[in-house]
Amino acid sequence: MKNLPVEIEVITPTHIGDGTKLTNWDYEVVNNSSLKVYSLEKILEEIAKTYPPQELERIAKTLKADIMNHPTDWCIGESTALRNVKKAPLYEVPLRIRDPLKQYNKRAQREEYKEIEAFIKSLGKVYIPGTEIKGALRTAVAYSILEYGQGEKIEQIRSWLIDEIEKLWKEIENIKRSVLSRQSGYIPFHQLVRLVKQAYKNRYRREPVADFKRIGDLLEKRIFQDINPQEADAKKDTLEVFEVADTDLKEPSQVLHIGELFLLNSSKPVRVYAELLNGGTKFSTLLQGDEYKLKALAEYWGVENPALDILKAAKGDYRYFIRTVLRIFTKDLLEEEIEYFSRPINRYPEPLRKRTLEKLNHLKGLLEKGKTLIRVGRYTGILTHTVDLYLYKNHFELFKKVYPYMVPRGYEDYPVKTRWVDRDGNPLGWLLLEF
Repeated sequence: MKNLPVEIEVITPTHIGDGTKLTNWDYEVVNNSSLKVYSLEKILEEIAKTYPPQELERIAKTLKADIMNHPTDWCIGESTALRNVKKAPLYEVPLRIRDPLKQYNKRAQREEYKEIEAFIKSLGKVYIPGTEIKGALRTAVAYSILEYGQGEKIEQIRSWLIDEIEKLWKEIENIKRSVLSRQSGYIPFHQLVRLVKQAYKNRYRREPVADFKRIGDLLEKRIFQDINPQEADAKKDTLEVFEVADTDLKEPSQVLHIGELFLLNSSKPVRVYAELLNGGTKFSTLLQGDEYKLKALAEYWGVENPALDILKAAKGDYRYFIRTVLRIFTKDLLEEEIEYFSRPINRYPEPLRKRTLEKLNHLKGLLEKGKTLIRVGRYTGILTHTVDLYLYKNHFELFKKVYPYMVPRGYEDYPVKTRWVDRDGNPLGWLLLEF
């Protein structure tokens, strides 16, 4: 077992979620500059230490009544202050947002607090999961093989991939014709896509995106397990040669801020609030390479796949293997992002667009200096995925046709027209690896 220490530096704000959200009953805003996060359970635990049981029960009922009567227009700070309840925050982080968290809701005709996407934590502390790093590495390996690999095996995989997507597209087209035959007059594109998705779901009991995912899963089996899918075995997956440990833990108050994320080029304004890692934050992790498993895959188990071929070619030099595939993928991804931000963007101020472009060119400069970059987390865009970037670059017309059925909302003549950035124009999720 080879142990490879890895240092990680956050280059642009990054969000890795845990599936939960902070509501107004988890936080309070302090002077429009910071956010204190609380646990109602811990507040009650502290009250129990100083108040008799009857008083604790009364306060608990009062707070719960406030939550029921004011679910979105009050926050825990307002309620506890009104009830004269002392409390200590779990942590406090800076607010870096353009608009306040409490905003007027026209439909409800009142001001309401916004939810905040929570960053993943363990024991109350922030970390980057090893699976997040390994997943991004897996994407880079698969893309590098699809885009630049040579030989009969890889040609066979490419041909299979395009055949499968074209078959799926033909089925979508058949359903589209059936939908159109039952309509009279013009149907807006977005409405037609919704009707086709629903008809597809009625016929197959699943959305088209589920079948695109199935193709992606089969592609990974061919690349990482066996060229022959009948021989695929997760126990023999080539990247199981690597294990990436979770990073060290950090105090939220030291590494997080609340950011405001904007979806550019959307047909309507879309905004999300999230806990983001600060640029410049550093983490440490450990990558373990199992040379015995590599030998077993190569010599004893008879595994045959492109990922194993390039890993064997690296002759056990895991640094070289990881740097090579990550630089290939991030170089091509950055080129697409730089091209996107090189032209004017609807409703995106020019100074911010230029700032985003400067940031992307800075990342490109790091690559040119031999640095290793990786992109992780949410709000990084569809091109961060293996198949999507490959199709976008090499089979654009096919990609343009299937794209609206791969995402919640697509556009007829302009696939991948949107991008996420924060208030300062930062693209999200870029990390620097040193090892």
